[in-house]
Amino acid sequence: MLELKEITKLYSKNTGIKDFSLICEENEIVSLVGPNGAGKSTLLGILSGNTLPDYGHALINGKNIRDFATRNFIGYMPEDIKISQKVTARELLYLISDYKYNGSHKDEIEQAIIDYELSEHSDKYFSLLSMGGRKKISMISAFMGYPELIILDEPTNGLDTIGIINLKRDLKVAKQRGSIAILSSHSLDFVSSISDKTVFLKSGRIIRIEPQSNQLEKIYRDIFLGR
Repeated sequence: MLELKEITKLYSKNTGIKDFSLICEENEIVSLVGPNGAGKSTLLGILSGNTLPDYGHALINGKNIRDFATRNFIGYMPEDIKISQKVTARELLYLISDYKYNGSHKDEIEQAIIDYELSEHSDKYFSLLSMGGRKKISMISAFMGYPELIILDEPTNGLDTIGIINLKRDLKVAKQRGSIAILSSHSLDFVSSISDKTVFLKSGRIIRIEPQSNQLEKIYRDIFLGR
């Protein structure tokens, strides 16, 4: 279970998230929806352990997300990742495998490289890959070993059709294995197709939580466009 209680992180001009509380169960895919600046990336950064909240706490199966040891139970895909070091895409995935999982899941990595059609690019420097290629490598990293919590920030941006098909498959497998997946996306069709519940955010606060629904566009218009 993922438990978020009164998470707050405020920046200048009072942007960020405020008093954010939410419970996510195992085998659940939860999507965050809202306009730019609603607080989605801030929240996901806090869940990944890369951003410190001003106050509040987040627990994954009773473990504090801020504890360094908990990082091994979390897979994180930021909206974009830039690495200046001269490391290939395959080397980066192997380094993550060595660091987090004592070298496990390398067969899984090689299969994912094939599935995501990255075989011709996996030995290129990560920094030279296209945005879509970097996204796919980051996604393989996040799903590696299907950890307890998988965090995906705008996963469909820059992805081709093969990438989206594999993303949906990996989310389904993660759910079957008991993972909690929490993601942000502007693609309401994608959110509708994979989410168990959708959390609408506005100005850093939860406005509405909607169970699995094919009416997300109407709800979005009502909340954010007033029509």
